[in-house]
Amino acid sequence: MSTAVIVAGGKSRRFGSNKSFHEIGGRPMIRIVADILLTIFDEVIVAGGDKSRLDQFGLNVFSDRVPNRGVLGGIHNGLIHTEEDSIFFCGCDMPLLNTDVIRAVLQNVGAEDALVPVVDDKRQPLHAVYSRSILPNVERLLCCEGYFLPDLWQYVKVKFLDEAAFAKIDNYHLSFISFNDLSTVDKHRHLLPSDQ
Repeated sequence: MSTAVIVAGGKSRRFGSNKSFHEIGGRPMIRIVADILLTIFDEVIVAGGDKSRLDQFGLNVFSDRVPNRGVLGGIHNGLIHTEEDSIFFCGCDMPLLNTDVIRAVLQNVGAEDALVPVVDDKRQPLHAVYSRSILPNVERLLCCEGYFLPDLWQYVKVKFLDEAAFAKIDNYHLSFISFNDLSTVDKHRHLLPSDQ
């Protein structure tokens, strides 16, 4: 597996501004996420977001063909822009991604259509691996209003990965944190890059 997709098409309502561009240590958050991924993957693409602004960061950006459909729309975007059989997906707001945790996810990929970690009893659909085989099902759901990512599970073979897979990795839970608001940034500032 050599491709990762950063889903960046959200509206950042809770953040108060476009979180992709929120600077941490002098770099936009999405660039931090991309740089972490590039230590593992040969190619990183961005699904959704403000293409005109994201292009300036040297990122390969594709606008969502079906906008305003959340993670489901972002997964569709990523799947149609790579030929890989399996692709790792994460959010643009995850600057604490841990490469050891990502590798642990990749090591557990099997014959399923989707491999989704479960941490603290919560599914983590944006720290997960999806197969191109789900594309017809994704497109079918996108054709109808009111369908979002959880609806996909009943149509594909999904494996929910227990957090025991990461138990030996120090502070593995940090890899799954989405910075959805500024309070989350403040809470974890001591772990983030500094421009001091």
